[in-house]
Amino acid sequence: MTEEIINTDPDIEAAFHAGQLTKIEITAASMTLSDGVFTLNAKDILPPKIKNPADEAQPKTNKERQRAYTQRKKDAGFKKDWIHESVAILADEVGGQECIVAEIERLRTRAEMAEERAAAERLRAEAAEADVKRLKALRWWQFWL
Repeated sequence: MTEEIINTDPDIEAAFHAGQLTKIEITAASMTLSDGVFTLNAKDILPPKIKNPADEAQPKTNKERQRAYTQRKKDAGFKKDWIHESVAILADEVGGQECIVAEIERLRTRAEMAEERAAAERLRAEAAEADVKRLKALRWWQFWL
């Protein structure tokens, strides 16, 4: 008889690799046959888990969770839990959260000034190009005269 492991629970696989499961005894009662496949429940193989009472923490009430959240917000100052880290980094770079809006406005005015300068340069370049074309056109006509 050959065996093939089709689906392996990660806990069982970890137990195999760790060497915890060196010998497995399977009784016919613990396996079920369905569609020509014997199925073995993982609970039958793994040793029972030892529960540590210290690890089992009682679920917190909504009031306790809210109190902890409020305390974290108070301790963090303006860097609250819900602020994205990129905003916090930007705030550190510009000198605080209050300065972010002023920095954005400063950058916006700088961009507008650069756009105005670029538009003026474009107009100046177009005017110079028109002058060059006009001068070339006059020379061409003078050549024929």
